Amino acid sequence: MFLLLKLIRPFLVLVVLVGVYLFAPAIGSVNGKTLHRGVVKGVGGTADVGSKKCSKRGSVTWRCRVYEKGGSDPVTYTVRMRDRRCWSARRASAYTAEGDPLALRASGCLRLRDQVYALAGIG
Repeated sequence: MFLLLKLIRPFLVLVVLVGVYLFAPAIGSVNGKTLHRGVVKGVGGTADVGSKKCSKRGSVTWRCRVYEKGGSDPVTYTVRMRDRRCWSARRASAYTAEGDPLALRASGCLRLRDQVYALAGIG
């Protein structure tokens, strides 16, 4: 029995770590890179081109430029933080779809994995 527990423990630790990575909320305050990653995912854009961070405009307001997949011009979104990690975005600039269309509005909550990806410079 002891040997079985000793063999299972690393597997259980791995399962817990993967669960934390996938489902844990963001830690601390939001930065422009982490928010940009969340907004890009939320509106259906791509982070392959252009600036990969949002700029702060007020205490709870941010401005994010997002490119559509296959498009050449960025679309600007006004993003309002609802709390420390959840946001709502609204398209703030004129927009003509060139590739996959972007959402007019979107909302979401940032997770720990968004912070990890933003820190690593991935998407």
